[in-house]
Amino acid sequence: LLVFIFLLQVSCEKKEEETIKDVVDGYIYDAVLNTPVAGAKVELWQDDRGGTTRRSDFDRVLNTTFSDSNGYYRMEFTCNVYKQNAILAIKEGYFDGDVDMSIFSCNRRNVNYNLPPLSTYKFNIKNVNPYNEFDTLSLLNKKYVGEHIDTVIYWQQKTSNPIYVVYSIIKNNVKKSQLISGSCGHMDTCVINIHY
Repeated sequence: LLVFIFLLQVSCEKKEEETIKDVVDGYIYDAVLNTPVAGAKVELWQDDRGGTTRRSDFDRVLNTTFSDSNGYYRMEFTCNVYKQNAILAIKEGYFDGDVDMSIFSCNRRNVNYNLPPLSTYKFNIKNVNPYNEFDTLSLLNKKYVGEHIDTVIYWQQKTSNPIYVVYSIIKNNVKKSQLISGSCGHMDTCVINIHY
């Protein structure tokens, strides 16, 4: 039994140590236009446990660089053959939530990454027909209550995703709901007026 435990411990220690010097390179592209993205921050991530391709499942950043004017990047790193590696690109104007990353294993070159661009929706909200101080507008999980509501909300979404937003208005204890749907162009700002 002691020999078995010793062999198990040694095999586990070797698993953690099996690394090779490696290089990963590739291009960062705009996911809608399919054009190179210059100046994107490119991160090389490692995952100890396995799991999904989502950023939230990865444990640490091993290396960082930036894409050049052609969208090209290159990084040297020590690759552990028993752990999962992934590339993540980040740039202002592009989606930076819990995204899927480009997964790769040791000795693999040309790992490209598609950055989904953002569009901005600008909601101009104004109570133009006030009834009383209990007038209420509910939009994007926020409530605006009162007679003198005049505000602007900015909301960003992936350009490729159409939006479907339901908002509701309460005036004189009568509730009305409306649906806004549509899409906004590549990195555009689309204005939506909600006057109630």
